[in-house]
Amino acid sequence: MAAFTDARIAALKVGLKLTAAQEKNWPALESTLRDVAKDRAARTLEWRQNAKDRHEKGDVIEGLRLRAKGLSTRSVELEKIADAAKPLYDNLDDSQKLRFGVLLHEVFKHHDHQWHWGMHPDEHLDEPDDAENK
Repeated sequence: MAAFTDARIAALKVGLKLTAAQEKNWPALESTLRDVAKDRAARTLEWRQNAKDRHEKGDVIEGLRLRAKGLSTRSVELEKIADAAKPLYDNLDDSQKLRFGVLLHEVFKHHDHQWHWGMHPDEHLDEPDDAENK
């Protein structure tokens, strides 16, 4: 997962075609994107490790609470990214701003979807966890 995140962050930078003046604002955004990705990876690992226990309990209410907690965490992450991105974004031209939105979405789109009621669809509870092959 880290290699894919690195590639997406690199694609964001290359796709923006930053000028020398814009480059000075890149490190703060890159650092924040990496920190957020690292935190998400740790939460995903924890989520998967506890999947069987959650499934056996079948507690929909607890699933809702977990989902709410995840959304709150996501909100904080998005604020961090917005704060780190603003100085760079404010200095982009219109075509770069358009590319920025598309490319930034690519950085995290694989982390943001398909969560439902506190259960992740990748949880194959009748199969052994094969995280290395995912």
